[in-house]
Amino acid sequence: QLAQKVPLKNKIDWVNLLHSSYNVKGDGVTDDAVNIQAVLNEATSQGLGVYIPARTYILSTGRYRGDSTEWWGLKIPENSTLYIEKGAVFKLVDDAPPWSRVVTFENNISIFGHLTIDGSADTITNGNEHMAGVFMYGCKNIYI
Repeated sequence: QLAQKVPLKNKIDWVNLLHSSYNVKGDGVTDDAVNIQAVLNEATSQGLGVYIPARTYILSTGRYRGDSTEWWGLKIPENSTLYIEKGAVFKLVDDAPPWSRVVTFENNISIFGHLTIDGSADTITNGNEHMAGVFMYGCKNIYI
């Protein structure tokens, strides 16, 4: 049924974010960042797409670079395919560190469906809040 909604050239198998072994909650309270990142990394490495049901997913930021001013949120790995159900929300944790992002992209990513990004920039009290959203820099082959 999902294959009918997603115009892909090749058949792809899907992992439901909430039915993975990583215990993603999507309850709007629990910080799901680490678990969602693990699902994305594992599914992409196996050539699987990730189906993201309509829920609110709270995301803290993880620092993927050594410089304290470079904060990144959820990182969509290279070669990922996502299908996001209408009503899904990626929400940055309140009072995130300066320079936080909600989502960053690598290359060759296909995203289908509907997603709301809530950067909660008004809750960042310590520093630069203008980066709290989607970050694509130098990315190639992004389909949304």
